[in-house]
Amino acid sequence: MMKPQLQNAKAEWPKVYSCKFIEPGIVSYEDSDAGIALLKKETIDRMLPSFIGRPVCIQHHSINPENYLELKKQGIIVGNVIKTWFNPEDGWFWASFIVETEEGRACIEEKGYSVSCAYNVLDIQQGGLWHDIKFDGEITDGSFTHLALVEQPRYEDSKILTEFPTMLVNGKNGHIVKEHKNKGDGMLKFKFWEKKENSKERAEELANLHVEIDGKSMPLGEVLNAVEKSGILRENGKGTVMCTKGDIVDIEGHTYGVGELIDTYNSVKKNEKEEAERKEKEAKEAEEAKNNKEEEEKKEKEEKENAKKLKEAEEVKNKKIEENDGLKSFEELKNAKPADDDNAHVSLPMTRTERAAKWHEKNNKK
Repeated sequence: MMKPQLQNAKAEWPKVYSCKFIEPGIVSYEDSDAGIALLKKETIDRMLPSFIGRPVCIQHHSINPENYLELKKQGIIVGNVIKTWFNPEDGWFWASFIVETEEGRACIEEKGYSVSCAYNVLDIQQGGLWHDIKFDGEITDGSFTHLALVEQPRYEDSKILTEFPTMLVNGKNGHIVKEHKNKGDGMLKFKFWEKKENSKERAEELANLHVEIDGKSMPLGEVLNAVEKSGILRENGKGTVMCTKGDIVDIEGHTYGVGELIDTYNSVKKNEKEEAERKEKEAKEAEEAKNNKEEEEKKEKEEKENAKKLKEAEEVKNKKIEENDGLKSFEELKNAKPADDDNAHVSLPMTRTERAAKWHEKNNKK
């Protein structure tokens, strides 16, 4: 059956909304004869990636890839889920979704509809007790199929944030616009008003938002800058507004949980610290290697010089020993005399003059 379309509706761009849609624990499916089920956080964590891109529809419908386009033509499917996360502050799982049709927006903004998620159960274990409440089975795996806009959600505290762009800071809704100053430099401007206030005289409050990280007050602008390169927030002279991890910020159509930003900020800073430590370590190791090399070269040079000096000293010593030994041998031979022959004498090498005289003596005899 074709869904009725609104007539003479003003054309608008698709809008992004945020909602909390499911929390861990037990849930009743007795209305569909499925009893009471237990759904733990770790199971929802595993299921969560399957929710991205799933259709948003008015009321629950059986939706699959085969009938997706047809249901979208009929106006039953009005948008898609674009982001999911867990909020540790309230214990709920949240989602951002885009709504493309006027009828879908009317359900949210005029009729006050909430949300209800649907999923296929892929695995279930036996029942037991949860906080002394009996349950029939524990769902241990599943895959989301769609997010429905409904009047009476299964999870009573499910809710949609209706302002767009949406920002919730310490119980206040607001939106963010970008101003340009100083030849195109971007600056974020935060406008706040009480959640249900619709007065045209909304007081504009520019604030330097802060979050608490590791016990220190950190400007949210610095966190956003580290995550999104979005710049530093301007002070308004009225102090600071502290954000908690459960607050939600939607910037130019992109929704972020402050807790998610803090985690990303910490991850960025951790990586920067590790990179700086790595470079410092490499520089230190390089300096030590350089010093060690210079020390080794110096030691090697000293060893060579010492070895050379030792060699020269050894040569001088050996030369003196040879000279002394030669002189001693000469004197011993010169003065040597056999014990049994008083006329014995030692023939010593003749000099040049003696050899010449002896030669002449032999020739004269002839």
